[in-house]
Amino acid sequence: MDGMGLMGFRVEKEATLEEAKAHEEKQLKQEEASKKPVVKRVGLGDALTMLAKKPKMSVLDKSSLDWK
Repeated sequence: MDGMGLMGFRVEKEATLEEAKAHEEKQLKQEEASKKPVVKRVGLGDALTMLAKKPKMSVLDKSSLDWK
């Protein structure tokens, strides 16, 4: 088993619970920092539709059109 225990890991250093939690938090922070932000790619057609959206109609304008 290459020096591994029954669970598939070996003890390299004994630590207190506080030390283990601090180490785990440090690893989580490093993982979060290494993640790249997800960028949504927009094609030319999508970009044009985003630019060409109709302006929103106000409630007063909408109700006056509804009553006509």
